[in-house]
Amino acid sequence: MALLSLSLGAFVIVTGWHVEPLAWGAGPAGLFGQSRVQVGERLFSVYCATCHGLERAASITYPPRHDATGHTWQHPDCELLTIVRDGGDDMTRAMRAAQAPPGMVEMAAFKDRLTDDEIVAVLAYVKTLWTPEERQFQEQATRTSCRAG
Repeated sequence: MALLSLSLGAFVIVTGWHVEPLAWGAGPAGLFGQSRVQVGERLFSVYCATCHGLERAASITYPPRHDATGHTWQHPDCELLTIVRDGGDDMTRAMRAAQAPPGMVEMAAFKDRLTDDEIVAVLAYVKTLWTPEERQFQEQATRTSCRAG
């Protein structure tokens, strides 16, 4: 039995094999991979922070921040997924016309750069930036607005 455990341990270390988030946590030094939120945070910093970054002046309203000071939490998941996947829509164009400085770029489509699972991970990270009340509101909006399949 000890030899089997040792062999399995060596296999895991040598191959880099990992188990996605387990109940007891992330484990030693990335052995179990990153959580969905961690993946989303990394992707947000690469693809989203340039426009939606949280480090800019509070007086800048466009593009919206995705933390509690923005309005992303007011939209259901199905709408957010579509906007990220397909880019600007009529709603985002209207907001841009009303709030953006002249020449501001339109929301890009990320369907050729991110998978749906990666977009869901980004949204999982964004949701950590909201208050509990905002998360509850958004969950209700998702339940009432998004239809399965």
